[in-house]
Amino acid sequence: MLQFLIPSAKEMVEEKPKNTAKLRSDKTTTIVKEMVQKDIPELLRLYHFKKEETALKEQQRWKDIYSGNSSTYKAIELYNGLMYRSLKTNLSSNALEYLTQTTYITTALYGIIPINDTIHPHRLDFNTSTLINNQSLKQFWKEEYDNFLKSNEQEAMISLLSSEFENIFSPEQRQQLIKIKFYEQTSSGKIKQHSTISKKGRGFFLHAAAENECQTIDDLKKLTFEGYHFEESELKNELIFIRSV
Repeated sequence: MLQFLIPSAKEMVEEKPKNTAKLRSDKTTTIVKEMVQKDIPELLRLYHFKKEETALKEQQRWKDIYSGNSSTYKAIELYNGLMYRSLKTNLSSNALEYLTQTTYITTALYGIIPINDTIHPHRLDFNTSTLINNQSLKQFWKEEYDNFLKSNEQEAMISLLSSEFENIFSPEQRQQLIKIKFYEQTSSGKIKQHSTISKKGRGFFLHAAAENECQTIDDLKKLTFEGYHFEESELKNELIFIRSV
């Protein structure tokens, strides 16, 4: 069976709150206890915020999570970055059920979670230069991330992750990932790849995989979506999709 790994997102939309909920793991609690102690100057530095108002908002979020007053949201509904918008547009109920069974989000606060898990609004990624128990966030989560792949080593693990997230896994475990790459080809034959192409491509690809309820790598290779089609790669653990622009 296929399983998909996708990144979290900075952009969020808080439209369908669930009940407040306690933190689920000791590791998450440890991070929250550290972040709730940060003052405004620290938050401005850690997040590279330009406005104190933004830091105040994030500080309040951490306080609410710590005190149990923060509403929770389904992750797929809360995250609203470019990839998520491309994924969620006109998504059928059957496709959503497919995602629920196959897709996991890599996060810096909760670890690796199912796409429909409930989470608190917050901003934290692996580029945030804070230390948890004298470890970077990447070091703090590495063992748990590796264990996730070890426990699913019989599955075809499709990575729609950026290098920021893939690099959490140890090099040995990273070999299990099947990477998906997206390119655009201009009329002059020039091949382009940049972050916007990748983010949209990930969302479009996963949307198509879910709508078609893909079960195998061969099923993925047959997908066509938003002008993209499969191209053979020289690398074993890589699928390439390209479209003309």
